[in-house]
Amino acid sequence: MTVGIAAYGLEAGRAVLEGVLATEVLGRGSIGGFVVFSVLDEHGQHQQVSLQCGGITALDDFDLRPGVRCAAAISSGPNRPEPLSQFLAGRDGLGLVTGHRLPQRIGSSGLPLNSSALERMAQGHAPHEAVQSETKENPEADFGLIAVAADGKIGFGNSARVQRRVDLLEVSRLEKEAGFAMLGNSIYFNNACRDHVAIGDLIWSRLTGSSSKNFIAKLGRPAPVSVSEEDWIEIDDDGGVLGIGRADPWWPAAEGITSVVYSGMPVWRNSSLAGTCLTEVFATLGNGLATPHASHQYHFAVRRS
Repeated sequence: MTVGIAAYGLEAGRAVLEGVLATEVLGRGSIGGFVVFSVLDEHGQHQQVSLQCGGITALDDFDLRPGVRCAAAISSGPNRPEPLSQFLAGRDGLGLVTGHRLPQRIGSSGLPLNSSALERMAQGHAPHEAVQSETKENPEADFGLIAVAADGKIGFGNSARVQRRVDLLEVSRLEKEAGFAMLGNSIYFNNACRDHVAIGDLIWSRLTGSSSKNFIAKLGRPAPVSVSEEDWIEIDDDGGVLGIGRADPWWPAAEGITSVVYSGMPVWRNSSLAGTCLTEVFATLGNGLATPHASHQYHFAVRRS
């Protein structure tokens, strides 16, 4: 269960949010339920939000202030034990510790594993030293940790027990001015996207301002649908769907929930081909409109042309 991401650098908060969102869009399994999201703000103060259900999409309107260069999140299925803050530890001016599996379990130090790693950091240990100490001293505990310090140093690792699993997710990139690490398990991906490679690419592009091979678009509000000789989607500069053309001879028909963003559809922006849909969106189709439905993910992945 669970995915954890920590990042440092330009727009670290956005990078983490988009990393979890991309995991929800591209993956299936233990995702899209509870979320804990933490940042060290522009003053180094620890700020945290959490929710039990709905995944990162439910934080879509979260007001992320500028100046955040240190951020972390943990997410999995819904309805985890309260308080959700136990799953992600943070301290003003010091850093954040997230993870996957059960990072809040009590370890050999008598503290929760994530809090114990944070305490080691407070005593002067680098993040990778703090994480290695926890995994070495608790080899059969069911956890992996990612620690990020306020100065940008990142450490991550799994216990020996977790490392024996055959469903692990791990991707990272650490450089002087920016870095991130992502750990997860029990999440299975769309093969067209090279799974976690695409997610890491999206995170890195946000951290550094570089271009990614893929991007996330959304049917965030009702969009007009028309009969067309070929499928197409038009999006705006922010990735929102402006209109959809359908060559499917079944439509128009009775109103209902169906695939309105279809895998392989060409995506257009400002009269230029922007890319190709990698994932689908199911929504209510009727009265000439595709309307997002609360029971379905409304974001979708696009491979750039």
